[in-house]
Amino acid sequence: MDTSQRTTLVDQLRKLPGEGAQREIALQRLADAYAAGEALSALSTAAARERATSGVVSDVLTAAAAAWDGCADRAEVGAFDAAAREQLRGAVASPAFLALVPIWIRELREIAVTRPETGACTVATAMQLWMWTMTHFQGTANQRATAIAELADASCALLAARCRILELATGAEGGRAPVDAAIHQEELLADLCHVQAARAAGAVGSVCAELVFGYRRHMAWNAEGCATCYGGDELDELEGLMPGIASAARAHGDVVEADGSHAPKAGPCARFDGVETFTHLRVRLDGCLTGARLAKDRAAAALFGLLSGTPAAL
Repeated sequence: MDTSQRTTLVDQLRKLPGEGAQREIALQRLADAYAAGEALSALSTAAARERATSGVVSDVLTAAAAAWDGCADRAEVGAFDAAAREQLRGAVASPAFLALVPIWIRELREIAVTRPETGACTVATAMQLWMWTMTHFQGTANQRATAIAELADASCALLAARCRILELATGAEGGRAPVDAAIHQEELLADLCHVQAARAAGAVGSVCAELVFGYRRHMAWNAEGCATCYGGDELDELEGLMPGIASAARAHGDVVEADGSHAPKAGPCARFDGVETFTHLRVRLDGCLTGARLAKDRAAAALFGLLSGTPAAL
């Protein structure tokens, strides 16, 4: 972040109200921006280092660094460099890279043991979910070029988060200075690392869930869909043998009554056949976001203090 940008941020912060939700939101966005800046810088440094060698890691990091602008929101991918995106798409979908991902996941889990505050475990779980989804759409039955392209775009923020975690965990920043020289506090750097890990993981989780379930056909109230439902008359017959089963099934399942009536909704609830592993990883990833907002609150307060020259607390 250059001097003019920093000055602009300081001016904006001084105009904030003394308290209230808008002040907190603005400060949290500031933390997001700084966290993304640190991650983008780490990704660029790692890409430059890998260019000295040839291989899939160099291809992936170089393309990601050229394509990503530091925004975790998928809505911004239209601004990505087209050539870099094409290179990234081929690299991350290659067997060589997919064979490397489990090793990276294991390394991140090991880092999480000693540096849990970096969000390493969150990124590891997000990588697991991303890899499952990529493998799913590379299969013959589900192959879709659009899904592969979106997963490649989504991987950029995740790769950047990993690079920043490795820098912080190993202390090997390669001489790279922080995005802002004022940011040197160890706890603040760890919190910013956690902020980016959570944002990247959340964005990847959203993309993966939309792709996996978005390409599955929702059941309707037809013969095929109703075949998965309880029959109201059958439940009533079982009530004498198993008291409570009829009311429980009607409360928690899909039931078609004898007259054909059913709950007012689009169709029977979606089933998870074939995607059980995905749903397990998705729930696990949501749980891995635990503590991320606390880290963002701390980072926002610390950044406010650094930029304004006065201590701050949200």
